[in-house]
Amino acid sequence: IGEYIGKKGHQKVGYIGVYETDKAVGTERRNGVLDGLKEYGITPVIGKSDYSFLGGQTVARELLEKEPDLDAIICATDRLAFGTYKILHEYKKEIPEEVSVAAFGGYDESALLTPELTTLKFDSYGMGYLGAETILKMIAIYIDNDHKFFICTHNIALLPYCSERRVLLLKIIKQKIWYRFHKNY
Repeated sequence: IGEYIGKKGHQKVGYIGVYETDKAVGTERRNGVLDGLKEYGITPVIGKSDYSFLGGQTVARELLEKEPDLDAIICATDRLAFGTYKILHEYKKEIPEEVSVAAFGGYDESALLTPELTTLKFDSYGMGYLGAETILKMIAIYIDNDHKFFICTHNIALLPYCSERRVLLLKIIKQKIWYRFHKNY
């Protein structure tokens, strides 16, 4: 998103991140954004928050007090962007005419904002599927190398909102592990 904001010609950018206790979002995501901005010679004003709507409001207000002429604010999560929108409206800043807002997450609720939030949506299902496939391949390699392992059984509580696709994926994973285990022993 840092590169995207740089390509759009923004120069005065704010970044609302989260604390470094969350390595993925607080450190890695921030570093990625900063690297993208650096390619365009942009050094943002940075603030840190928790993941809350209120935290987004607090830090957005702080950034605007430090740099009233921000032309873009990047938020580590959509929820922080929700708070940022609220503060920009209070400051009577037009989105995106005066200040662009971009975030990470792709929450469904992002579509409720006007204008709709620019957000990087993650394919959680696809990443989970890829992770499961990777684990299955690792197990297959482990079995092929004449190692023995044990499969622990467990119960999965399927909640009413679990999709058929996820239930099917769990069944496929269970069958592949079972097949690969019994094929070799």
